[in-house]
Amino acid sequence: MNNLTKIIVAFLFTLQMLPASAQSQAMTPESMLETIEIPGIQNPEVIPETVIPKADVPLDRQWRPVNRTLACHSLNYIKATLESRGQYIWGIGEKLPEYIPQDPFDGIIFFRSPTTNEWTIVAVKKDILVGCIIIAGTKFTTVNELGVAPAWLEENETE
Repeated sequence: MNNLTKIIVAFLFTLQMLPASAQSQAMTPESMLETIEIPGIQNPEVIPETVIPKADVPLDRQWRPVNRTLACHSLNYIKATLESRGQYIWGIGEKLPEYIPQDPFDGIIFFRSPTTNEWTIVAVKKDILVGCIIIAGTKFTTVNELGVAPAWLEENETE
């Protein structure tokens, strides 16, 4: 038992000798909103500068490509998934192959929930029955339902 006491005392003495330190910082609601910058990763809160096209460039040359990953799957899977969420086909659009030939899609399907007004637009490649979700939202209202075009469109005229 004498050896066990010596081991316990030595262990406790060793624990006291180990350097232990802690740094504390005051935490405020504002400090909780600060972000940590990780090298090699762009801070998501930093908004990149928008390049405004020069006024002397014609409007038809001011188009900019947007690189974006799309969620794609079989049309049957997308349709079943959206219908399980209460969204049903509300409209279909098609295009001929010679109309914007560089576009890989040949149509769209517009899904909308009649109860919640949630909506989804799916770009379609009909020959292989694949669709890609382009955009989805939580409220879709027609201009007729609103009475005027939205202010962000900068035009209150409809045809």
